[in-house]
Amino acid sequence: YEKDVQVYVEQLPLDRDKQKLEAVLVFEADSKALAPLKVAGRYETMKPLPVLNHLVRNGQVIGEADITLREVQSSRIRPNTVTEKSQLLGRTALRTISPNRMIRKDELTEPAIVSKGQAVNLRFLAKNLEIRGVGEALESGAVGQMIRVRNQESKQTVQGIVE
Repeated sequence: YEKDVQVYVEQLPLDRDKQKLEAVLVFEADSKALAPLKVAGRYETMKPLPVLNHLVRNGQVIGEADITLREVQSSRIRPNTVTEKSQLLGRTALRTISPNRMIRKDELTEPAIVSKGQAVNLRFLAKNLEIRGVGEALESGAVGQMIRVRNQESKQTVQGIVE
């Protein structure tokens, strides 16, 4: 068709519960209306989600420069999906996370403040008793995590919570 054709949407009712739409399109050529066309279909709502813009490896802390936003179909978002930048910033990847994909909350942890092999202070508290000592962390851990520690004096392995 060699003439300029204008297209107008005359009606566009949306059924938000079923995510369906119906539209009436009106075509106009040479200022004359052509027969209207009824079209129907489904639509998806989109939501911007924070994703990584490059591969992030196990143990790497995620910063502002690592994050970008990506539009995702709302129906694909699961309850454990990271939906806010703040849920990523300063967190550490538990395993390698590929770029441009939705991230699950269980793929992240707080950054470790104790490293495997690091000297740590031990403290045991019970009612009116406090015992202190020095140990070696046998694994890395973040605040609130339980880790194994070797008591330097007794060589016993104990468990403790990182504070």
